[in-house]
Amino acid sequence: MTLGSTVVRAVHLCSQIGRCVSFLFLAFWTFHSTRSALPTRLILSLDGVAYRDVKALQAGVTRTNVWGRRIHRQAFTTRQGYFPVSRMVSTFPSTSDVAWTDIFGDRPLPGYQRTYFSWAANSQIARNGVTTSMEHELQMQMHMQVEKGFIRAMGYLDPVHIFEYELKGLLEDFWKTQSRDTNYYAYIRSSDDAQHMGRDIVSLLCKLDKQLQELPRRYRAQEGHDLQILILSDHGHNHAGTGKRVAVRGFLKEPATGFQNPW
Repeated sequence: MTLGSTVVRAVHLCSQIGRCVSFLFLAFWTFHSTRSALPTRLILSLDGVAYRDVKALQAGVTRTNVWGRRIHRQAFTTRQGYFPVSRMVSTFPSTSDVAWTDIFGDRPLPGYQRTYFSWAANSQIARNGVTTSMEHELQMQMHMQVEKGFIRAMGYLDPVHIFEYELKGLLEDFWKTQSRDTNYYAYIRSSDDAQHMGRDIVSLLCKLDKQLQELPRRYRAQEGHDLQILILSDHGHNHAGTGKRVAVRGFLKEPATGFQNPW
């Protein structure tokens, strides 16, 4: 009787242990497989990149450097799996705040600039255009974007290194993301800053292309299917060079309203 009870209890205990082990294995397998599932589409928002620059780069750009050496550059080609770049008509005004709001279908902005008159507050609202986040950036809910004001300001002092910093942060965050969304959204701002400071956008785009080349191969090896990459921008630059100040005050007339000319 005692032996029988012991055997029954032992069998029952082994059965419980077996179920427990099976449950732990199942839980581990589920947890492991869930962690390895990455978003299937990377949507990369590049600020201030013109259609004609990407089109020229896809066809190939040949330039002469300061030492007289001809350098040929080509990126985002069909051989790499990219489609030909498509033209997208921007908003008017084609500033980032307005354009991104329209692209992502966010609610309308309180003003087309970060300094605007608020009817609700009955006063002028002024926000720093470099270091602050505007509503369109908060509504976009990017998985990766630089939010620190200091880093944003550095984009105008050292845009090339900040571009590399943003790109590095994008790749690192993508591989360790916990998001279960189909789309992974990333916003790189310094591509616009660089052009405001006269930097070469072609070289930056080539840096981006080089970094993205390894991404699909590694993704397919890990996930077993292809990664879709969508790159879009809000507006472009005309590369007209450094602006020249024009003396227009002599052509201005006093307004008919009676207000004094501020100049």
